[in-house]
Amino acid sequence: MPHYIAKTHEDWVSFLRDEGITDNANFWSPRPRPLHKDLPGNFMFFYSKVPPDNKRKVVGWGRVVEYKEDTVGQAWEANGQGNGANSLEEQLERINSIVQSGQKGEGQRPAHIDIASKIGANIIDDITWVGEPIDVESLGVEVDKNIV
Repeated sequence: MPHYIAKTHEDWVSFLRDEGITDNANFWSPRPRPLHKDLPGNFMFFYSKVPPDNKRKVVGWGRVVEYKEDTVGQAWEANGQGNGANSLEEQLERINSIVQSGQKGEGQRPAHIDIASKIGANIIDDITWVGEPIDVESLGVEVDKNIV
């Protein structure tokens, strides 16, 4: 069964873990596109750069239920705090922090996301959050240093 490893927003992880959210989490993307065409039913592993050494570390994983394209407002109505934020405004701040720091190129991200903007919504259930982040390289996964 194929799996997927994806970089995530550190605040998204912290919020969901602290709130004990393990189902109906929206692994959103500012660009509405599926991460992988065969992903539903498979597992997605989340990684982020974890201080103090800023190494890539797995912070959790879960089962992908579905991919859909929603507006930010629709995603908030459907998933609420499962979007990894206390409010719609906080979710918009997180999304726009990624948009503003994102790389340009093919499939460019829009300059600004608002409540009516379309985003990708990968809905994740059965999430396991790890107590201590696991170094990605220790799992035998090599990530090109040019990849954010």
